[in-house]
Amino acid sequence: MRVWGDGADMGATRASQIDLTTTGVDGPGQAAAYLTTSFGQPEIAFATSDGFNAAGGYDTDTAQLPADAHQHMSWAFTQPGVYRVHFRANLRTTPGATPVGVGEGTAVFAVGTPPEDVAAVEGRRVLSAGHADITVNLTTKRVELASDAGALSGDEASAPCVGAGTTGAAVASTMECTDLDQVVIEVPTRALTTIPGEASFRFHWRAWRERLHAAPGRPRQACPRRH
Repeated sequence: MRVWGDGADMGATRASQIDLTTTGVDGPGQAAAYLTTSFGQPEIAFATSDGFNAAGGYDTDTAQLPADAHQHMSWAFTQPGVYRVHFRANLRTTPGATPVGVGEGTAVFAVGTPPEDVAAVEGRRVLSAGHADITVNLTTKRVELASDAGALSGDEASAPCVGAGTTGAAVASTMECTDLDQVVIEVPTRALTTIPGEASFRFHWRAWRERLHAAPGRPRQACPRRH
């Protein structure tokens, strides 16, 4: 995940906070995204296993980032199929300030299923390789997908990323940005990996307990890293 732009026209400073909130997920199974900290503990961005609390402001399903931030998230899905993860971005210029809307978008993941089927029906482009970040762009006021130049399928020209601050300018020059609603992200079966068994990762188990009871002995697996 990434934030680009300093948001100065919105009153942001280096101390401001961007909230990237997951307001819901549609799909055949459970899903989660989390950051693994330096000490190996998960910091959860969102998890469907405990639901989404609109009345509470989605507080347990909100990732908080400073302007110009970049962090690598791990994504997990419990079943193959198409998942739609709905995001909403807000800017808090100061602690406790009223959130200012930045944009919304829906990330579509094709997990162990052909992404071309979704792309053909919905007019989306496929991301199947390369580096990519779900990006809150404070300059364009959109939730975008920033990806390596030429990584998306199709002949359409993606726009060079704009709005990167000083630390992101060099990276922005090699990446292209596309509205998140125009992309489908492929998660191939070769991306499967084992989930750590530590107690701190049990937010996965809440989602999978019923399935594992029905199929004892199956390995715990999750899909893959996207940023």
